[in-house]
Amino acid sequence: MGENQASWRLTLANVSHGQFYLEPEIRDIDLDYVDDDSFSVQHFTAFPGQVAFFTPRDVNECDVIAELGVAMPSLDGTEQAVSVPLTVEDEGGLYLRTVDDDGDFYRLDVPPGEYDVVARFYPTEEKREGDPDDAFLPHCKVALTFLPQGTVGPRVLKVAYGKLPERVALRQNDGTVVFVPNGSSLTGG
Repeated sequence: MGENQASWRLTLANVSHGQFYLEPEIRDIDLDYVDDDSFSVQHFTAFPGQVAFFTPRDVNECDVIAELGVAMPSLDGTEQAVSVPLTVEDEGGLYLRTVDDDGDFYRLDVPPGEYDVVARFYPTEEKREGDPDDAFLPHCKVALTFLPQGTVGPRVLKVAYGKLPERVALRQNDGTVVFVPNGSSLTGG
């Protein structure tokens, strides 16, 4: 993993509708992750303190590696990759959650700060070792790297299908949406 060191490895179960979330312990339940079509084009919906990621296809579970990093990770072998700004305000870190699981089981001890979270999705085999021959539960492999904000900026880096969007929608907690060019920096760098 180069200069970035893995901090957490876990399997996120019950990933329904091809989405999972990074949220503070007490999330804002009034924020709507999928209220328009921007999420399907850019594969994420970002608010300052929480974000939803959308997998390249519907899956049942995701094998997740999350790490604190200092350098942009390689995109080699990925089928989809995005960079999302995220502010961690609480000492309690972040929680990986799904539509069906809003609990506190999948905690990431991410220190307070402002980050660019680079999410890289990797293609998976059609069947995992140990799966019964007559039952296939789709899964994905994803790596999340927390970089200092401004390292990459908000952007769609790679898509599994379609083309890269020209701009990225970032949501504010008051419901407004800010559009920035794909690849721009929030810090001017």
